[in-house]
Amino acid sequence: MQNLWHGGILASIADTVGGIAGATTISFPNDKINTIDIRIDYLKGATNKDIFVITELIKQGKHIEIKLLHEEDDLIAIARAYYSILRK
Repeated sequence: MQNLWHGGILASIADTVGGIAGATTISFPNDKINTIDIRIDYLKGATNKDIFVITELIKQGKHIEIKLLHEEDDLIAIARAYYSILRK
């Protein structure tokens, strides 16, 4: 047993945090944000430690880069996600 996190858990964390970051660009409760596409590059195995996430809004909340780390210099994965924003 290697005590590594499954990649699906990391992808779920990235999508959730990316959606939250994108939601900062919309006005509630009328606007909606949905994931269109997410791509994740796994750089190394995530061990049984805390995971920290850094997001960067690339294009007004529609294109977001998400970095998953164990510590400041210990990058685990990088995700690039695209979201649709439905404005009402």
